[in-house]
Amino acid sequence: MATPVKHLYLVPVKADTYQHKNGLKTQGDTKKPPVVTKENAITSRENNFKLVLPTGNGVYYFSPHEIIRLEAKNNCTKFFFTNHSSLLICKTLKKYATLLGNHGFLRIHKSYLVNKNFITCCNNSGTAILKDNSIVAISRRKRKEIMDQLKAKIIFS
Repeated sequence: MATPVKHLYLVPVKADTYQHKNGLKTQGDTKKPPVVTKENAITSRENNFKLVLPTGNGVYYFSPHEIIRLEAKNNCTKFFFTNHSSLLICKTLKKYATLLGNHGFLRIHKSYLVNKNFITCCNNSGTAILKDNSIVAISRRKRKEIMDQLKAKIIFS
């Protein structure tokens, strides 16, 4: 059993030595932070973006290009990845739609959020076929908007 501390001495410490030992900036430091422009900040944020997915087994980190689609399951979201695995996360699809909207994901249905880079075909029947051969329904009301966004992605050579 540990013995209790009977006497505790407080010793004054100079602020400069405390800051220097802990890596905090002191008055003598004259290092300037790197200049960050708005364009550099946006591109570096998009390139370094990792989606954090907490589960009961641990925390997983994924880049947007590793995610094929997301599917709503009640108040949970099921992720489908390029390595043919899936993961169920207890957050709504709406939260992930706001996070991944700037990274090429389209909300094509109330229950689906799809990475537009993985769409191979859109049928007249209102379905989209993805690169992993999964078939996803496109909402009737969003069909024209989705088709316009996908046509804008195509570059003619």
